[in-house]
Amino acid sequence: MRTKLSRSKRQRSHLRVLLLLIVLLIALSSTQPSFAHKRGKPLTREEIAQVWFGWSTDELYFLRLELHPNGKGQGGFIFRGEKPQVFRIDSWKYEQGGLEIIPISSPEGTSTWVRPLRGSMVGLVMKLTAKGRDWNLSFLLRRETEFETGWQALKQQMTQK
Repeated sequence: MRTKLSRSKRQRSHLRVLLLLIVLLIALSSTQPSFAHKRGKPLTREEIAQVWFGWSTDELYFLRLELHPNGKGQGGFIFRGEKPQVFRIDSWKYEQGGLEIIPISSPEGTSTWVRPLRGSMVGLVMKLTAKGRDWNLSFLLRRETEFETGWQALKQQMTQK
């Protein structure tokens, strides 16, 4: 009788330890280590003042922005392979990771989606959104030099094979 009781006590003890480990693992898996929350150093205004290129999140537009150090610039976009549209940037601001770009209508005077772009920098990615009355258009942009460098390296490697 004694061995049955001790065996059942041991089994309960093992079960408690197992349950404690499971609870501990669940608790640890739901919390991220502190290093996962560390953010990189935000880009400076000078690092933002360059050429950015990317796509709308619906992948219908290419967008290129030239942000000049004086707070002005120019931009352009292509919608699904149509004629490129160009616009001037009256002003742009970058403060505490937030970004605002105020465009002037395209020189051709055509009506477009061009509106103020607002967003933020997430690492090295510029996330911007233009909003209208019942629509919004979001973009993800990276420094154009990153695309050019990578594209040229890939093209060169592929021509050698």
